Amino acid sequence: MYAGMPANDFSAIEKVKKIFKNRPDFLEHGSQERIKKGEHVQFSATPYFFFVESGYLKYKFDNHYEHKYSVLTGPGDSIVFPTIDNELNNEPIGIALTDMVLWKVEYAFFQEVTAMEDPSNSLLIDHLIRSRRHLYINTIQSGLTPTQRALFNMYRMMDIGFHTSASQVELPEFVTLALLADLANINPSYLSTSLRPLHESGLLLSNKRPWVITDVAKFIALLKEEKIPLLFTKS
Repeated sequence: MYAGMPANDFSAIEKVKKIFKNRPDFLEHGSQERIKKGEHVQFSATPYFFFVESGYLKYKFDNHYEHKYSVLTGPGDSIVFPTIDNELNNEPIGIALTDMVLWKVEYAFFQEVTAMEDPSNSLLIDHLIRSRRHLYINTIQSGLTPTQRALFNMYRMMDIGFHTSASQVELPEFVTLALLADLANINPSYLSTSLRPLHESGLLLSNKRPWVITDVAKFIALLKEEKIPLLFTKS
């Protein structure tokens, strides 16, 4: 039913490992860093290539600007790509939603290695494709009502949730009312009101984590009724 994690998420991770980890001088210019859940990560004014191997991070484009939507990044995402971002006068920051493994590579070294090992610029192309997907998601949200945005973001979480059966899905452990409200750019109390009909019908169980959508087919039917774009649904 769902597209799930794109196949190139795994290929991008393996490609980064292959390109950099086998270099004998890698540890002089880069590292794999463990980031604990809840930690803030600064990305501003750093000439580094950042790459997510595992875990999820909420990315904010500028710490001093209350932009409309945060970005959810996960395995395979390049968070900062200096060749694109180094002309921007912003201060991006992230907060780890789970424990993470993050790659940090000096950009000069990144350029040197990829010039030899990735002459087709596949990592850059992959970054552009993923950035376009994030932009498309936020563009879609800008045209939805608050209630539609709430449902749309629950749907997004289903895509990376755990399907306990053909009809039931657990949303990721990090899903909370506050996070969904942030991603949807709505007030948490409004979000709670918007989700009340789902609670009352038993379609959503959120009294403890992980949240559970008890009937996927009914939830998808509700999204269609609300005219919410189904980006990840195959059928």
